Amino acid sequence: MPRPAETTNPTEQCEFNRAANIIRMAQRKPMGKRRFSGLELALIVMFILMTIAAIALIALFVTEKGGTKGESTNLFVPQCPNIALGQRVDCFPDAGASKQLCEARGCCWNPLDERNVPWCFFPTNHGYTVEKLDQSNPNAIQATLRRMASPTLYGADIQELALHAEMQTSKRLHFKIFDPQRQRFEVPHEHISGLNAKPTSPIGDIMQITNNPFGITVRRRENKKVLFDTTMAPLVFADQYLQISAKLPSHNVYGLGEHVHQNFRHDMNWRTWPIFTRDAFPNGGTHNLYGHYPFFLCLEDESGKSFGVFLLNSNAMEVTLQPLPAVTYRTIGGVLDFYILFGDTPEQVVQEFLELIGRPVIPTYWSLGFQLSRWDYGSLDEVKATVERNRAVQIPYDIQYTDIDYMEDKKDFTYDKVKFADLPKFYDYMHEKGQRYILILDPAIAISKRVGNTPYESYDRGTARNAWIFESDGKTPLVGEVWPGLTVFPDYTSQACIDWWVDEYEMLYNEIKHDALWIDMNEVASFIKGSVNGCPDNSLNYPPYTPTVSSMDAGGAFYPFSRNHNAQGYRPQDPAWYGADSTLVRSSKHYLTIRYTLLPYLYTLFYKAHTTGETVVRPMMHEFYWDSATWTVDRQFLWGKGLLITPVLDPGTDTVRAYVPDAVWYDYDTMEKIAPRRQFVDMYIPGDKLGLHIRGGAILPTQQPAVTTTYSRTNPMGLIIALDDNSQATGELFWDDGDTRETVETGKYIHYQFSVIYGVLTIQATHVGYTDPNNLKIDDITILGVPLAPSAVTVKNTATGAITNVPTSNIQHDNAKDVLFLRHLSLTLGESYTIQWDQSVPEFQRFDCHPEENADEAKCKARGCIWEPSNLEKVPWCYYPDDYGYTYTTFAETDSGITLDITRNIKYRSTNRAGSPDIDKLRVQVFYHTSDLLQFKYKMNCYGIHPFYMGLENTADAHGVLLLNSNAMDVTFQPTPAITYRTLGGILDFYMVMGPTPELVVQEYTALVGRPVLPAYWSLGFQLCRYGYENDTEIKNLYTDMKAAGIPYDVQYADIDYMERQLDFMLDRVNFAGLPALVDEMRAEGMRFIFILDPAISGNETQPYPAFTNGIAQDVFIKYPASLGGDIVWGKVWPDRPGVVVDPSLDWDTQVELYRAYAAFPDFFKTSTALWWKKEINDFYNNVVKFDGIWIDMNEPASFVHGTVGGKCLGDQLLEYPPYMPPLESKHMGLNHKTLCMNSEQILPNGKHVRHYDVHNLYGWSHTKPTYDALLDTTKKRGIVVTRSTYPSSGQWAGHWLGDNYASWDQLYKSIIGMMEFSLFGIPYRQDPVAWDEFFANTSRDALNIRYTLLPYLYTLMFEAHTKGSTVIRPMLHEFVLDRKTWEIHRQFLWGPALLITPALDKGVREVQGYVPQARWYDYHTAKDVGVRGQMVTMPTPLNHINLHVRGGYILPWQKPERNTVLSRKNPLGLIVALSDSNTAEGSFFWDDGEGIDTAGRKEYLLSSFSVQSNNLTNTVVHSGGLAADRLIMGVVKIWGAGTTLITQATFTDNSEVSSMLTPVHNVDTQELIFDLTSKAYYVDQPFSITWR
Repeated sequence: MPRPAETTNPTEQCEFNRAANIIRMAQRKPMGKRRFSGLELALIVMFILMTIAAIALIALFVTEKGGTKGESTNLFVPQCPNIALGQRVDCFPDAGASKQLCEARGCCWNPLDERNVPWCFFPTNHGYTVEKLDQSNPNAIQATLRRMASPTLYGADIQELALHAEMQTSKRLHFKIFDPQRQRFEVPHEHISGLNAKPTSPIGDIMQITNNPFGITVRRRENKKVLFDTTMAPLVFADQYLQISAKLPSHNVYGLGEHVHQNFRHDMNWRTWPIFTRDAFPNGGTHNLYGHYPFFLCLEDESGKSFGVFLLNSNAMEVTLQPLPAVTYRTIGGVLDFYILFGDTPEQVVQEFLELIGRPVIPTYWSLGFQLSRWDYGSLDEVKATVERNRAVQIPYDIQYTDIDYMEDKKDFTYDKVKFADLPKFYDYMHEKGQRYILILDPAIAISKRVGNTPYESYDRGTARNAWIFESDGKTPLVGEVWPGLTVFPDYTSQACIDWWVDEYEMLYNEIKHDALWIDMNEVASFIKGSVNGCPDNSLNYPPYTPTVSSMDAGGAFYPFSRNHNAQGYRPQDPAWYGADSTLVRSSKHYLTIRYTLLPYLYTLFYKAHTTGETVVRPMMHEFYWDSATWTVDRQFLWGKGLLITPVLDPGTDTVRAYVPDAVWYDYDTMEKIAPRRQFVDMYIPGDKLGLHIRGGAILPTQQPAVTTTYSRTNPMGLIIALDDNSQATGELFWDDGDTRETVETGKYIHYQFSVIYGVLTIQATHVGYTDPNNLKIDDITILGVPLAPSAVTVKNTATGAITNVPTSNIQHDNAKDVLFLRHLSLTLGESYTIQWDQSVPEFQRFDCHPEENADEAKCKARGCIWEPSNLEKVPWCYYPDDYGYTYTTFAETDSGITLDITRNIKYRSTNRAGSPDIDKLRVQVFYHTSDLLQFKYKMNCYGIHPFYMGLENTADAHGVLLLNSNAMDVTFQPTPAITYRTLGGILDFYMVMGPTPELVVQEYTALVGRPVLPAYWSLGFQLCRYGYENDTEIKNLYTDMKAAGIPYDVQYADIDYMERQLDFMLDRVNFAGLPALVDEMRAEGMRFIFILDPAISGNETQPYPAFTNGIAQDVFIKYPASLGGDIVWGKVWPDRPGVVVDPSLDWDTQVELYRAYAAFPDFFKTSTALWWKKEINDFYNNVVKFDGIWIDMNEPASFVHGTVGGKCLGDQLLEYPPYMPPLESKHMGLNHKTLCMNSEQILPNGKHVRHYDVHNLYGWSHTKPTYDALLDTTKKRGIVVTRSTYPSSGQWAGHWLGDNYASWDQLYKSIIGMMEFSLFGIPYRQDPVAWDEFFANTSRDALNIRYTLLPYLYTLMFEAHTKGSTVIRPMLHEFVLDRKTWEIHRQFLWGPALLITPALDKGVREVQGYVPQARWYDYHTAKDVGVRGQMVTMPTPLNHINLHVRGGYILPWQKPERNTVLSRKNPLGLIVALSDSNTAEGSFFWDDGEGIDTAGRKEYLLSSFSVQSNNLTNTVVHSGGLAADRLIMGVVKIWGAGTTLITQATFTDNSEVSSMLTPVHNVDTQELIFDLTSKAYYVDQPFSITWR
């Protein structure tokens, strides 16, 4: 039976503790006291058992006197729902769990056959509740917590706690749970500041608080994924027992230490890792070792997104990892002080962690050399003999150590004056040969006398200065035992001790010179338990709960710390001891020589670690996180990005199973490119070898090696360049004197950036603050991956401009290995150079100097350019010389950016374009907006302009570039690769967004230009539109037929046919008189109506036409400037003149001339125009016909005449016919072809007058927002605006249609590219089925039913686009960017991350070739795993079938389709749960009223997050508000990939933790598992979980 609540009173708890301590004392070492006999022990144990039994019986009757202060004395009943096994959190982590003891703690008892799963686990009514919550600061949360009435685990529970959480940066969340009434110990970390009074970033969308029981949910801001969720188990916070558990999103957990882990990625199967610093042999197991690192990193998925969790607590603790996956911390003191660090990659998480705790120091250069050490050389003579034999065999070797055997009786600050008599001279002995000496010191100080019974003065001085750790009386030094015997221990937290230690060390250094110090035994280690006096019997020494603590080969050449250390009593193991001709010596020399060659690269990596926090030794998954095969690779590692090391780790083998990641790799020894890529291989590595591979794209700085770094640093330097797939590479070099402190901070260093692009190596010195005394040169450069020998190589000194040809004798090319060697270049370290070797197609690097037509040699040379014909198609024959253009004359840097003045190289003539002279002086301004956004400014065309592109780099990183310029322009791409912009005016105003993923590029871009509008829900339904409806009866019949056919259909359009003579705001009262009533009828049945408006307004009306007369009154139309007369610039568009009868047999130009009215164009920049436009729309809605959206067209602006009626534009003709014309349609007719005169004038909202020449491309953009504002003001609903002409940021107000195309296969194919491009631009929203036969109608209905089924998923994607800038229609490369096969796929696309669509795009085909990316995919129609990935497959595509595939790892919300969305929105919500390989999935669901204005901004919506882990589906409500009339109930849940083992049990648990059984329907053939929740009528806006087994 359950134990009564809180029966353990303080006295009783004391008795339990004392009894337990008696048992411990009986087992302890006697400490100088007599031992108990066996009989005595037996009697003691019997006494204890009788006492416990008596106390337990008393406790059953005296419950009113039990409990912790302030708690309820009512009988406690644990709430024990059916918690998934992987989610159980151990309530009895100590030994001896039983049903009785478990229930006494108020916990749940359920024994299992499952190994490691807790039998005793926490109920849902343990923990704390939120008593007070303060979220007044948007960047912080404060709360007061109150302990729930429940039994205690170990006593002394703290009743009231405080929570303080804050976003210290956008990448770092800090939360602390502590006792507000009593100060507890907190780690006094020198780098980590406490709670910040001014947190810097919003916290609301990162952290949510659950009130009862208290829990914290931490999400990733950009995708709302739950990363750290403590609601899974209660918080326990007692004086000496603190426990918190958190659910994690992935099993990819790394870190925690210090231990010997058998695997880099943790085993999550109930493994417990103790953390308590301890002197122990690192021989494996789960034993705690020397350091304390309560930090782990979690890789979320293939996107690379990762986070780190750091608990700033220094008490003894343990961390349990369990399969959910989840983590549980148990610590026996301090506070719970957590830091959660967010990164887009694992490497970024490490950088954030080091930003928090402090980045590593740059080691001395010589410390990267090889080092020899052993314990107990026996004498200095033996040390020297070791040094001499290794010198003799020429082993690269920098450092010699001495261990404690150099000391007198192992006493610090002494040396053995017999065996090490000459030790004071050893420093000079080593330095004579350029080597270094390191000695050891331990912290423990002996209390005994020195040899000859003389004073041990270091001890005496320390005692005089109270430098020791004392016993609890604060006066008696605590005495333990270490190497010298009985010792005291310095208290390094005391300034007196620090001063003493420094003084002693200085005296030692003056006596025995050395180069560095090795400190050991500082866990702190002692050979006896506690002290010579034992340990007082108290809760500090015997806490209520004790965590589970335990009171050289070739590969070593590539460890950052390369030391051979031997122990006492073993034979020597320094390389030379094995013999000068031994295999070990040969292998050691070979690989240490390579190490010394690469030390400049290794040293640069340490510089990067010091300045940015990058890792030096790097797990493969840090670089190739998208490849799940790398997640568990832990027998290979990288130096930085560029060098892969594969050591032999098993005895007696010469073959290693190694993974080759997806990149170009070159064998270091042979320099040849290896063939394997993204696969496991059996790598042959004989005993004297090591697997070394250089990554394509890396440039490694090198130096000719020597036997020590002292000598190697005087040798010439070099580069090893490994070209990637695109013949490119990058790298860098850091160089200083190698010894002086803080050279980075003082600027006393040299830094280089290296890059190779198509045969040009740039060696750019970015900082030169140091001059090396050795006059170093970069001498030899080796380039891997050059297939052809160059005919010439040139070197250019950037500063002087001097160009020299490299002698052919210094150029060597290995045709068999594709390696180019450049020798004896003698490039001065500290100067910048470019080195060029000719490529097989240098024409690709030409930039067109005469982009106009009819170029010839004379015209080319007149511009100062080079004329050279080429046989390659499209390569320019006239191109710029290298030094054409501008150079900077002044440079100024500020906190916000850079300013440069640049001057044109006037040795070249002007481009000779009449009326457009070159500008000789310009100013360049660079602005740093954010870490992701950089701006720099230089003071065949269709409907819209979007001068934005995304570039995908060889590393699979992405960036975006926006040219904020609205003039006519052209953009040329060429194979260099390069891009050339040519624009006819304005300035060059660039913005760069830095990604690094394609999806982040779009998010950063839309953050700059504006997030896309959230469309109305109904607008995602099917829409019918045509140009040419004869009358309203035709529309009515279409509507009737669509209903009869049962085809989903939400929106009907009316094109200009509904207008009287195509006049805006005028209804055709003859043919469309019944349209208003028809629209009312359709809208009453859930339909929506959209009508068209063009901007052009007729000016020839004989009857009152308010749109025109009001426009004249408000002065809204575009005119010439006053200097040209100030008249309206008339065009002609669709409106006909009054009273004309159009003869359609005449040619188009004649019809325009005879029948079309003069039309004026509103200037939508003007505020008065926006007000006029809104009034006309409002009047039309209220007085003529209702509508729900507006379609705006012809707003480029389009005109049927050129410039103006009559074709003669006034003003400067260079604006109409500029000196350079981009290759536009009909460019020979000038810029005013089919549009307005470029000399027309428009007026900006600030009153500035501008030429239409400069703002032509902004006309559609300026038309869009006034239309959107008018729609919202008129209808009071969200609606939609669809526009034809757009510009960056148009997506804030409108969707886009892809223009007047045809029903052709070619146009269908191009529409996919168009959709994906407009998703990139931040505009995600984009014939009549019943007019054909029944088969076509049925096929249309089936296809549209699928669309309507998935509208909840599509609408959620639109919400994410609106709030985060994510793409809706998504190219495959956005999700699988590191799979290069996806880079060129444009005949398939994704909805968001999870739905792959492979349409038929060619006439008559019945199968298509589609790429299945690297993920688990399910056929949407069958629910079956397709079983292939990473390859092209043939997909059947009959006329009635669309290939749809759902990605494993995702959850898609859905609803049963209906005739329109008004009906479908009333149906229950279903889920498609597509499980990943690890049987996990996640997804989100957004819901609002579907048409309210700014529901996201007003927080009137539901956002739920669904997640599956370990056969448990949970619904977490992220936000819920304002949805009383639009609540949904849960319907059918489909689990795909549920396995072939029949699922027979399922449980539904609601928000009140009430559980009920579900009936699972499991098809083991398709592996689809179905639950129907409809009958439960359970609302989606309430949390729930479903568990199955």
